[in-house]
Amino acid sequence: MFKGAALRRFTRRGVIGGAIVTACLAGLAVAPAQAITDMSVTLRMSTTTDAYGNPRVAAIYTADLPTDSGWGYLYNGGSITVNCYGDDGSTRSLLFSTVHTMNTAQNLWADDANIHLSGFKDAPKGGLFNEDLDGTDEIYCTLTWRDGDGGTISRKTLERTGDF
Repeated sequence: MFKGAALRRFTRRGVIGGAIVTACLAGLAVAPAQAITDMSVTLRMSTTTDAYGNPRVAAIYTADLPTDSGWGYLYNGGSITVNCYGDDGSTRSLLFSTVHTMNTAQNLWADDANIHLSGFKDAPKGGLFNEDLDGTDEIYCTLTWRDGDGGTISRKTLERTGDF
């Protein structure tokens, strides 16, 4: 039977040894994450009114990245940058840009099969999204995934046309 200091030394060694064995076994059981190679994106424009009856326009964007290691990517610095543009044929103007990370946005999350992003930017009608004065505004977004190792994937949404 161990007593006093001998019991403390035995317990400390047992806990540390057990932790080392557990860590080694856990390391063997974890498969390396596969690089994300695909991303689907959408953009929807919505017109609403605020509490005072003033018309507002919202750009609602989503992204889905298939992976079974989503939380690992997010914990290791994965982010999605959203840049939305007005298209005027040969030129384009940046309307807004935002970066979504796990730490800065609750609208970036993972489940067992995907990383998901759901976000929006709204403005008064005739404001930010009114990039053509003739009522034929063309809006699209590019979404870029960046993982913690510097890998990137970019996708462009379909263009949405309307009087925004």
